[in-house]
Amino acid sequence: MTMISKDRDVAFHRKGWGYEKLMANSELYCGKLLVVETGLRCSIHFHKLKDETFYIQDGCIIMRVWEDDSHGWPTGPMVFLEEFPNIEHGSEFLMEKGDRLVIPPNTPHQFIGVDAQSTIIEISTQHFEDDSYRIQKGD
Repeated sequence: MTMISKDRDVAFHRKGWGYEKLMANSELYCGKLLVVETGLRCSIHFHKLKDETFYIQDGCIIMRVWEDDSHGWPTGPMVFLEEFPNIEHGSEFLMEKGDRLVIPPNTPHQFIGVDAQSTIIEISTQHFEDDSYRIQKGD
């Protein structure tokens, strides 16, 4: 059934780094709007199932990505490490308005706000709460 919904019907989640709006989440896809505040960061995390594409709608962020398994981090849900072995192996990308980045499953990543209220559109496969494996806490 085709229908228009109002913004008030969208799931809103306040985060330490800003907030996210869950626009859609089905067996076929997930769509989120992420707003990141200046200098704040999400956790270093990965998803075993989720394939994500980030598009910078407005502002500027730093995206950190660990593309190989040299980090040796454990892979349990909500794991936080006190020490971060091989943390320096991450690559940093400055992403500006109009930039796009694909994050395949099992790829640790983190975003950091550079401009005030940078806006990211996240398009991905279905989102499951228990598919977020956190390595280092964010803000």
